[in-house]
Amino acid sequence: MKIPSTRLAALSGLLLFLNACQTHQGSIKTATPSDIPAQFTLQTEQRPNPGDPWWQHAINDQNLISEIEYALGNSPKIAKSQSEVSQAEAELAAALADLGWNLDLNGSTKFNKNSGTMTRPTQLSIDITFPLDLFNSLQATADAAQYEAVAAVAAYQQERNNLVEDWLSTYVDLAENAQLASLLEDQIATSETLLHLTRLRFAQGQSSSVDVLQQQDQLAALKQQIPVFSFNQQEAGNTLSALAGKSPKLSQTDHPKEIPSVNSAIAISTPLALLDSRADLVEQRANLAAANSRYEAAIRSALPELDFSSQLLIKTVSGDASDLITATLSAAWSIFDSGAQDALNNERKAQVQAQAYQYLQAWIDAVADLDTLLHKTHSLKERLGLAESRLAVAEQLLKASTKRYERGVSDYLPVLSALRGLQQQQQEQIKLKAELARTRVQLQAAAGHIQNQKKS
Repeated sequence: MKIPSTRLAALSGLLLFLNACQTHQGSIKTATPSDIPAQFTLQTEQRPNPGDPWWQHAINDQNLISEIEYALGNSPKIAKSQSEVSQAEAELAAALADLGWNLDLNGSTKFNKNSGTMTRPTQLSIDITFPLDLFNSLQATADAAQYEAVAAVAAYQQERNNLVEDWLSTYVDLAENAQLASLLEDQIATSETLLHLTRLRFAQGQSSSVDVLQQQDQLAALKQQIPVFSFNQQEAGNTLSALAGKSPKLSQTDHPKEIPSVNSAIAISTPLALLDSRADLVEQRANLAAANSRYEAAIRSALPELDFSSQLLIKTVSGDASDLITATLSAAWSIFDSGAQDALNNERKAQVQAQAYQYLQAWIDAVADLDTLLHKTHSLKERLGLAESRLAVAEQLLKASTKRYERGVSDYLPVLSALRGLQQQQQEQIKLKAELARTRVQLQAAAGHIQNQKKS
């Protein structure tokens, strides 16, 4: 479900002006992100087309992208957020309407009978009212509504971002548990064979009952994991269904066979770029600009309010028409209010300051989170590389043990022991691949995409 491109482009275009709205005309001084030196401690890999949604570049599987788009179009949470955009647009339209003129048409007619004479006087009036916003109080209120509409669009985009992050992370969970469950079947088969041979050796006096009990315990521990993986797959499948606005399936049969590959190239390369790529930060900046405008409107509301009105009155009595044109300029100015206006100004000023500090802290947290994810990605890549090396060694050990068994140099137990070691390394590799994929999804979502370059 998407907001029409014309509406989204018109509102998103206002983002270009938000950078100049950090303070209220210099009257409120607070620290801004540009005042704080910041850099990432690891170099980032920047992708092309930073204005496109990040999931279109992070995932190379078109089927997965199609499922994501379906979830975005069918999610009640996204639909709710889109409705909030429409609500903000309506409030903006109402605020802009207050700047315009009003035209009222009134008419009346009645019958009078006096001394046998029947008359029917008719009256028609046309009233025009136009606010003279000499001190821009109404304009400041309309500006606040514009920024709140921008904030609503950014919140809508952030909801989409969150849904895709949750959906992909859950899909990785489902793929991981499906692969671990498949590997578990092989591990159980290996353990059963090992238990069988251990029992034969015990019968021949070549091993003790302790060896048999140890193999039985290992087999039981493996079988104990079957319901765990089964539950994890059902839970992940239910979560995917809920994110897509669907009810759970009775059984999860369409499990992914592979953990999806997630690209590590992100949309930005500097911390300050997060201000335009993170929808939640765009929302915070728009809310700060709206608070500034509300503060400005509060200050200007203490100045005189002027209205111009004109009326055309047409009367018809017994066929004779007469008209009257009036024009009125009215003014209202509160001279004394027991400090109510000062209290309102101080409240709005405090709101601006609180919003500014909240915006600054949100940016600092975003920078720290992204830098942490960069390091975590780097660490997982190193660990996965080492795991792949150990897996290669385990494969060589299995081949060597098999050849010794085939030449009659050793029995089959070393082969099974090597096979068990290989399966343990395969299990570790699956877990590391899944964790790396989840971390890259988090990295992509934390970087986002440049909001004011969004094409649709």
